[in-house]
Amino acid sequence: MNIQLLTPKNFLFPPQKQNSYNKNYAAYPNLAGLKQDTVSFSGKLPKVIEAEELIEDSSKAKKLKQMTKEVSARLCQKVAKDSQQPLKEFLRVLRQGLKNLISCEAHPDNPILSIKGRVKTPRSIAQKAVSRKRYSQKEIDTMGDVIGTRIVMRSTSKKDFDMLFSGLGKLVKRGELKVKEIENYRPLPKDSYVSTSTLNKFEKLCNDVGLYPLRKEQAIPSGYTAVHLTVELPSGKLAEIQIMGRDMENVKEIEDFYYKYNCGKPLDPKYKSIYELMNRLIPKLDSFQNQTLDRYIRDSYARARTIEPRSLKYRGNVIKDFLPFPYYLPQELSFQNLYQMKEQCDRLAKSTVSSQK
Repeated sequence: MNIQLLTPKNFLFPPQKQNSYNKNYAAYPNLAGLKQDTVSFSGKLPKVIEAEELIEDSSKAKKLKQMTKEVSARLCQKVAKDSQQPLKEFLRVLRQGLKNLISCEAHPDNPILSIKGRVKTPRSIAQKAVSRKRYSQKEIDTMGDVIGTRIVMRSTSKKDFDMLFSGLGKLVKRGELKVKEIENYRPLPKDSYVSTSTLNKFEKLCNDVGLYPLRKEQAIPSGYTAVHLTVELPSGKLAEIQIMGRDMENVKEIEDFYYKYNCGKPLDPKYKSIYELMNRLIPKLDSFQNQTLDRYIRDSYARARTIEPRSLKYRGNVIKDFLPFPYYLPQELSFQNLYQMKEQCDRLAKSTVSSQK
């Protein structure tokens, strides 16, 4: 007797055999969990929630404690502090150089919705430094994504991405953008945001000014689609530019919780309630439910790749924009619920910081 996987009618992928969500990443080294995932902070620092407080498994907690002296907490704080000004300057360069492509009241149909950035927290810097076995400030500065920026696009059309890469090319010509690496993330070549010819032109333009970026085409099992550029800043630090559509960003923000949980990466302490929820429910999922969750995530990313262009004035309900969550999965794990929890955690963390000032 054939039993067909029942999913909402707007799912885009046909049933197929596959491993559980966690095992999917094993075949993709670029998405594998960190071998040494985190490190506890030491020294006279403000009270923080240590990673072992978020992991009940005693063997994992013991392993984490063994790594406490591998990276200096003070060094990670210094790296984060020293990265703030280079981030501000880099955002200024991007926003100024791409200003004619950014949506505004006068030009709501321009391809870029927003350009934003962040510096990794000292805790995240320490986690990645340990996993990469980098212990000095010089080594940590070359990790590539301590400084991160994101260009969110109005649509996922190749026309909009062609316009963007034309704008980025002008920054390269002027010497304001030194590209070290180009990563094109997509499930299949046909799903790429940007055409091969556009990337070829951009790479050649880099070559013409003496830059020879490493180029990678990455197949992602979850369906995540984006273009990542690693660039060298005037300070010598490396920074990452993530380029993706608005709906892709919303899906990624929630899928990251699943990804980190299944790779053994502790969540940011402010999301402790989300970790506790996932730790209570995900281990109880059977193989059928795991496969359904895999498909839901891939279908969510697939939908995000084909969504209609969003205007600057679009004020849609993000929760309603997510695909309906399968009814035979715990609804507490739905993207809709996790998004609401994330918003609550962010508001609480923001109010806590404000009250401490």
